[in-house]
Amino acid sequence: MRDFVQPWAPNLADYWKQFIDALRATWQMFLIAGGIAFVIGFVIGIVLTVTKPGGIKENKIVYTVTNLFTNVFRSIPFLILLIFLIPFTRSIVGTAIGVKGAIIPLVFGCVPFFTRQVESALSNIDPGKVEAARSMGSGTFGLICRVFIHEAVPDLIRATTITAISLIGLTTMAGAVGAGGLGSFAINYGQSLHNQDIVNVCVVLLLLLVTLIQTVGGYLATKTTNRALFRKSDLFSKIRQDEKFDVIVSNPPYIPPSQKSTIQKEVTFEPETALYTSDEKGLEFYEKIITQAPDYLNVNGYLLFELGINESLEVAQFMKEQDFKDIQIIKDLANIDRVIFGHI
Repeated sequence: MRDFVQPWAPNLADYWKQFIDALRATWQMFLIAGGIAFVIGFVIGIVLTVTKPGGIKENKIVYTVTNLFTNVFRSIPFLILLIFLIPFTRSIVGTAIGVKGAIIPLVFGCVPFFTRQVESALSNIDPGKVEAARSMGSGTFGLICRVFIHEAVPDLIRATTITAISLIGLTTMAGAVGAGGLGSFAINYGQSLHNQDIVNVCVVLLLLLVTLIQTVGGYLATKTTNRALFRKSDLFSKIRQDEKFDVIVSNPPYIPPSQKSTIQKEVTFEPETALYTSDEKGLEFYEKIITQAPDYLNVNGYLLFELGINESLEVAQFMKEQDFKDIQIIKDLANIDRVIFGHI
């Protein structure tokens, strides 16, 4: 490789070993500081989202402390933060220079930025989805994992991509004050010694690295867009065979054709396909859904139906025949059996 770059970057070839060391140092700072910042920023971002006023686990004290921490460190320019943290860094790792001495400042510089990105991504979740999941029995941890994180995956990938690109810039700034890496190499062997080819190569490498991160992040965000927590389908026609769900809910057509002339006026605005069955018992769609539902439910997954009048016992029997357990029937305000549910 050194012989390859010799014709168009002779000065870089002269300092090839230092160049390789700088590349290694940049990757070390990026991977170590990035990994730590990702975990801490992700957790703090979730805490801010959950504990904020109106959040699913509102806690004024926790929110105020984490919000203050984020605001304080986010407002300090990184070069000043580097200098400010020198005593703290030395007390923790024993040095304030080199890769070892750069990790802590990089983490402090990156975490507040990523925290706000995560908070922004999670705050965009439709409150209706949160309430729907809560009504199905999801607790705080379930809401975080199954609703907030699940629904925000594309935005979280974009946030991670933006933060990773920002971190590349921070590593080069850290190099300017003794951390090593491409920033230090470009200054010490390029700008200081008037070797423009070295500066050019460093710029191109950083450009390629940022482009790679942006391309991969954009691809992953696109591939995970439209990961829906809720799916709508005509029976199971729009559901893949390999898809599994925790809950299947249906308000199927259950009115026999013979009752067309007796139904209440307020429901006639619905299309006939949503109201009437082809059989006189009104059980046609219950049978179809109950028979197929076990193939699409996770273990302990629930199936819920709205019931027509005088259909509860037969629907319950269908569910028992398909090995549904803990079948329960709920009455409406008129004391009519209206909802039935059970799990596999």
